[in-house]
Amino acid sequence: MNNKGLSLVELLVALAVSALVLTGLAYMLINVLNIFARTNANVELQNESQAALNLVIDNVMDANGLCMIEADPAGIGSAPVCVLLGELSISDTDFNSVSFVGDALIWDPSTEEMYLSTYRNITEGAFTLSGATSRSEAAVKAIEALQKQVLDLPAEDRLPYLMSRNVKEFDIRPASYYVFPPEEQKPDPDNPGSLHTVYYFTSPMILDIQMKFELEYKPGKYYTRDIGEEIAIRNRMPYIYLQRAGGSMLKYQCQ
Repeated sequence: MNNKGLSLVELLVALAVSALVLTGLAYMLINVLNIFARTNANVELQNESQAALNLVIDNVMDANGLCMIEADPAGIGSAPVCVLLGELSISDTDFNSVSFVGDALIWDPSTEEMYLSTYRNITEGAFTLSGATSRSEAAVKAIEALQKQVLDLPAEDRLPYLMSRNVKEFDIRPASYYVFPPEEQKPDPDNPGSLHTVYYFTSPMILDIQMKFELEYKPGKYYTRDIGEEIAIRNRMPYIYLQRAGGSMLKYQCQ
């Protein structure tokens, strides 16, 4: 009976074969884990982006007023965005006395997070500005003030307002194909005795909402998703404040 066991050559061959098999298994396992991570990230990003867009649309559709500054197309994704969805009230005698009832939708590109701050009544949303000399200037300053109320908070204090993460870009504006009706001259409530230009949105007003999400599923590896929708806003809003990129804030009537 031969009891010599394995020779050195046989042992080396067996180790080499085992190494090849284990290397192949390890490679397969790494690929499986990578595919699993990518699939999970893709599903998570799709669910998160659709939920965030639905929340934005729901809040816009429920709003009874709109106040926003259009982003500069060249700067989309680089500056915070704040859209007021509700009723902005500015005193006729003191433009620095402002109240807002509704939701402030705020996106911070530095953290890629979106927040929703709600003001349920005039007392909650009442605040005093400084330096506003017209209704339009007051509207711009109101947007800035309400945005700072959230973005100036420490990170942990922002959490109650957090609506979505991984928001790489956010933009909302009237749809590009929308054609404005002719302007009209009406008495200016900010300057008694003078006329000002009045702009009208006719029903429906079309808003274009665009969002981009990005999720890092492993160091240096990202999934991105662009999502957007055009929505029609009908006669629920008596007016909107809109500052076009590079222009001044204008008050648009809705009819």
